Amino acid sequence: MGIVAPRARVRLITTPGQIGFEGARGMIRDAAATGAAAGQQATSTARVSPSTVLRRLRPDFHISGGLPTLAAGATLAMLLAMTISTTIAVRTFIRDQSVERFESAVANATASVNADVVRGLTELRAVEGLFKASDSVDPPHFNAFAASVKGRGSVVQSLGYVRRVLPRDVGQFNSSMQARGLVGYNLSVAGPEYLVVEHMFPSGLGNVRLGADLRDDPLVGDALDRARQTRQPAAAGPLLMAGSRASDVALLVFAPVYMPALRDPVGEVMDSQLKGFAIGAYRFEDFLKGLVDPDELRGTRLRVVDLNPGGAAIEIFPEPGGDSRAGWPGGHRTHGVIEVAGRTLEIQFLGPADFGLSPLESAVWVIVMSAGMAITLVAAGSTYSLLASRRAVRTDLDVMTTQLSVILESALEGILLTDADQKVAWANQAFAGAFGLGSFETLAGRDLIELLSGPGAAVAERSLFVARVQEVFDAEEITVTSEDVVVTAPERHTLSMTSVPVAGETGNYTGRLWVFRDVTSERAATEAKSVFVSMVSHELRTPLTSVLGFIDLALDGAGGALSESTAGLLHTARSNAERLQRLVNDVLETSRLESGGLNLDMGLVEIGDLAGGLVNDMRSQFEQHELTVKVVIPDSLPPIWADKGRMAQVLTNLLTNALKYTPSGGSVTISAQQVRRSVETSVSDTGAGIPPEHRERVFEKFARLDHDRSRPGGGTGLGLAITKSLVVRMGGSIRLESEVGVGSTFTVTLPVAPASNA
Repeated sequence: MGIVAPRARVRLITTPGQIGFEGARGMIRDAAATGAAAGQQATSTARVSPSTVLRRLRPDFHISGGLPTLAAGATLAMLLAMTISTTIAVRTFIRDQSVERFESAVANATASVNADVVRGLTELRAVEGLFKASDSVDPPHFNAFAASVKGRGSVVQSLGYVRRVLPRDVGQFNSSMQARGLVGYNLSVAGPEYLVVEHMFPSGLGNVRLGADLRDDPLVGDALDRARQTRQPAAAGPLLMAGSRASDVALLVFAPVYMPALRDPVGEVMDSQLKGFAIGAYRFEDFLKGLVDPDELRGTRLRVVDLNPGGAAIEIFPEPGGDSRAGWPGGHRTHGVIEVAGRTLEIQFLGPADFGLSPLESAVWVIVMSAGMAITLVAAGSTYSLLASRRAVRTDLDVMTTQLSVILESALEGILLTDADQKVAWANQAFAGAFGLGSFETLAGRDLIELLSGPGAAVAERSLFVARVQEVFDAEEITVTSEDVVVTAPERHTLSMTSVPVAGETGNYTGRLWVFRDVTSERAATEAKSVFVSMVSHELRTPLTSVLGFIDLALDGAGGALSESTAGLLHTARSNAERLQRLVNDVLETSRLESGGLNLDMGLVEIGDLAGGLVNDMRSQFEQHELTVKVVIPDSLPPIWADKGRMAQVLTNLLTNALKYTPSGGSVTISAQQVRRSVETSVSDTGAGIPPEHRERVFEKFARLDHDRSRPGGGTGLGLAITKSLVVRMGGSIRLESEVGVGSTFTVTLPVAPASNA
């Protein structure tokens, strides 16, 4: 088989307009049917020519005198409608972009506020930890602690602590509060417990003041109960710190403080005991700092609503107690939700209609409309001019149709067009004749696989050929180049098959174009050349062997003593005979590779052991040229799947090439690494390098780039060509990387040996 490449498509096009694949197929079928019907009526074979098909594709140009004006008006109306619809679509798209950008900015802003809330509540954890660690914290100690917390950039306004006072502790607690200046402070022992504000720094908020009992306070009682039950911080509020301004709105957050759980003597865990609550007073406005960033939410209005589950929603920002249901005119509207210690607050946003749009984006719909109107006017005028000059257009189409008809009818190649259902859409007579399918007009609409499987198609190894065609159909994206097909009747000849996918107007797969070219004479010439080269090479090997043998006998003194000059001449003759022998061997090797007569013994090959042995065998040659050679291959490298003898030949050729073109004092390195399921083996040198313009030729037969004439030649120019052919035959690839003045690297890539064989 030939080369298989991905995705090379042709498009079915007519001029001056374009038609789809289905339209072309239908017209071809109609034309074929018309020709066949005419042939039956005339009792003779009527052949549907390409010119007939093309005439069916050509528009009818018998136009009345008033049609240009009518067509221009229709074009104007159609394009005007398209312009308006396009403008509306562009305007809608721009608005959607603005909405998306606004919603993204709101989401980022809301996430930022939630992050600030989470960071703000960390102060409560600090107070909670303080009172968990100690049963008694005096006021100076607490005030210093609270001041240090606020000094770290906290958004908290006040920190405090509510102590749970049991009847047994009332007397001691009264004394401590009186000692702090609360003269006459006195809790009775009648209650089951008290929740008293023991500390508050720097000041209290409303009823939450030093010494206040919050047990039944209507503003914070619910929050205390929630915190106690859930053991999580709970918020109370919003509350007004002073007046009715937005800056005075605050939230009180209570975090329960429990003693660590205790165990009874038998190991059972007892309920931990509530000690009290850490208090944090936060101005809500501090949580909103940076929310309305001029660059992120420019021109945006917002309000914050407390979604109180026990009553109606209440606006707390920017107008505390405002009507949260009041409507906002125009613009984009959306909202975000923040959670503050179990309390849900909604941030409502109103953005401008052109939020996030640049001046150009805002005006693009105007540009589209203006351009569309200009194009509409030009197209309408062009339509009128085109139809007015219909005679000239018709003449040009007739000429084009005639030219294409002559080309298709006279083509020696078999041409076939199939649709996505593998049916014949069009074929010329050269294709039908090449496969013995009779007249081409009978092929349209028939399944190609059935045609090639039927008795009419005399193809060698038909089942394999049909399977290959089906394989190409299944792989819609590939391009097939130069695959040989042998046809046995009416006489044996070879066709070169090419196939490319066909794309429709939208670029989707709609079928395949096939071309079959007769290459019988080319293949015969190639085979004859191969036979000739092989025969000549074999005929040369025998006398060459004899010549080398007699020269060796003469050098050994079999014919008598030799003078120094005679011995020198014999050594020169032997060197040239060896060079000729290498050339003959390389030519034979190349001939076997080209003819497919080379058999490979595939198996496991340890590339490290193979490379080490070859380097040891050639070390004297490297030392003679004053070169350093080394092997850098890890022991953990997996074996490759290759012919060991041929792999040794590949590496020997690459080492010999490096030896030839690396100056004295240089180095040659063999390295290898695993890349996915392959092993890359590289031979690098520090030679002169190969210029870019010559790199494509290094793997050609008889190519020799002896830019360094200081080193003796003697090569055949076939070494790298044979190397590449061997690597490809073993299922691998070879590439060259080179830099002039630095050196060259040849890299051979071969698959890792299968696991079942490793």
